[in-house]
Amino acid sequence: MDTYIGLGAGFFSYTWGYSGSRTSEFRIGLRTTGGASYFFTPNFALNVEYGYYGYYNTGLIGILFKL
Repeated sequence: MDTYIGLGAGFFSYTWGYSGSRTSEFRIGLRTTGGASYFFTPNFALNVEYGYYGYYNTGLIGILFKL
């Protein structure tokens, strides 16, 4: 299992409001990320990642395949 944490630039775009009056915003700022990869074989892993940017967070579950 490999684990990691990171701090870097984050780019975030979102739209809010109601029908007829919607506002889109784009922001750049600091973002933190952390995750883990569990390797079933040396080239195949299940990856789980979590990121936080301001008041917003994201999650990801994926498959990692090394060539």
